[in-house]
Amino acid sequence: VVRLHVINSSGQLLLQKRSLHSDIEPGKWDAAVAGHVHFGEDIEKAVLREAREEINFEPEYIDLLEKRIFKAPTSRSLMFIFITQSDREIIPNKKEVEDARFFTYSQILEMEKQSLISIGLRQEMKLLRPFLVE
Repeated sequence: VVRLHVINSSGQLLLQKRSLHSDIEPGKWDAAVAGHVHFGEDIEKAVLREAREEINFEPEYIDLLEKRIFKAPTSRSLMFIFITQSDREIIPNKKEVEDARFFTYSQILEMEKQSLISIGLRQEMKLLRPFLVE
């Protein structure tokens, strides 16, 4: 699995609202980009493909933030978590995601209290905290 977090120069995090038709956590706010690697596909190429597909975005660069095992009650995945910075306007692909917007750290914490963010994002907030503004 590849995930990409996009942070703007104001220290806000771009989140996508997962499709309401998704099998996994429909309607929850999540990483700007999240998707599966195709068999034989290069990890970096997979994250760039998913960014184009989901939010019509081509990052100038991506940095690997962390690799980790994600454990859920019914599955396990090896996750590659990337980060980039951009102030470009994001236009989500409505066939893939419901919405995409930038949020402050405080706004995300409020969303977490209301159970509006994905488990993956919840687990990654400690990694992202140093990059985000209140």
